[in-house]
Amino acid sequence: MITEWISVNEKLPPLKQHVLLSCYGRVVYGRLEDETGNSGHPLFSICDSVGESRPIVLETTVHNEFTTGRITAWRPLPEPYKEDKKLSQ
Repeated sequence: MITEWISVNEKLPPLKQHVLLSCYGRVVYGRLEDETGNSGHPLFSICDSVGESRPIVLETTVHNEFTTGRITAWRPLPEPYKEDKKLSQ
């Protein structure tokens, strides 16, 4: 499993797969929606804790209804926690 950050300039995450994204020095939960978006830049959805999402493009200017952000890198989600059955007995 990949555990290091991957630059979006090197490789984009798989479409529609939830990953961790680095955006303005913060880590957010989201997914790649479209590799070229409306303006030719990758379009990501940033998800909140309720599962809602809002589109963010890899630019620094506003385009129509899209909020902009600077997503620089991504990494796969870690495996979910699994209780060790030996310890719970």
